[in-house]
Amino acid sequence: FGCAGHRDGGGICENKRTIRRRVLEFQLLQALSDTLLDPAVRAQVCQNYHELRMAACAERLHAMQQVASSVEYLQGRKIELTRHSDNLLDTIQNAGRNPLLIERLTSVDTEIREINQLLATQLEVAVEPLSDDAFQDLLGRKLANFVAALTAGAEVAKRTIRRHIAKLVMTPIETSEVPKYLIKSDILVFANDDPDGVLLDGSLKRTIKQYTSLTIPFVTTLSTKDGWADRSSGKELYWQVRQAITVGGRTQRSVALEFGLQTSVVRKLLRHTVPPM
Repeated sequence: FGCAGHRDGGGICENKRTIRRRVLEFQLLQALSDTLLDPAVRAQVCQNYHELRMAACAERLHAMQQVASSVEYLQGRKIELTRHSDNLLDTIQNAGRNPLLIERLTSVDTEIREINQLLATQLEVAVEPLSDDAFQDLLGRKLANFVAALTAGAEVAKRTIRRHIAKLVMTPIETSEVPKYLIKSDILVFANDDPDGVLLDGSLKRTIKQYTSLTIPFVTTLSTKDGWADRSSGKELYWQVRQAITVGGRTQRSVALEFGLQTSVVRKLLRHTVPPM
């Protein structure tokens, strides 16, 4: 991977640094998993939810109090507007379609609908939002499923990332050692099509549900160095691969990604009890 502005933009960007795809994918997936499993991150998301829930409840209570204090006015205004709407319809019917009259009728009908929506809040049955404890349990399940998807295969991981991350920004870092990239993004806890979106305001009406837009800040540093490009010998590679799987309990796929090998090569190495010549 490299800068599209440098590769395809006719030299509009001087950044000619590249990073191997396998190196990028392995480090990125590992960093995402570490972030999602970090207890401090989970605690911060729960705190953010608590603040959002309190703010939404306060806003809803304020709106209901506002309506309650002006019910008589709203009902009277609705009667007045309904009468005005009827008169406009009669005029249009007798005089023909007039753009100014049509525009006025549309404006009156819009105000009537808004008043009906306000009056309807008095009749709604509120559904309590998730408690902090219930949200913490839900968040734990969501993050665990997220991490599982990241290790379930390349296509599953890509689909999951696309649903939860809109954009990853890669910025080159100048170092005296191996070139690196600073990666920044926001991870959306609940995707837009997530059936577990958390209801905040407690309304039964789908059209005015408020779902959390909770995000997790994601920052990591990726090295452009291929972890196995500088291995001094095939014997060392053999023992490192074998130890990672048989002792470390790693999967063949994750080891293949880290070492830049095909999974079939990893399987062949495991068939030997000593390093192949």
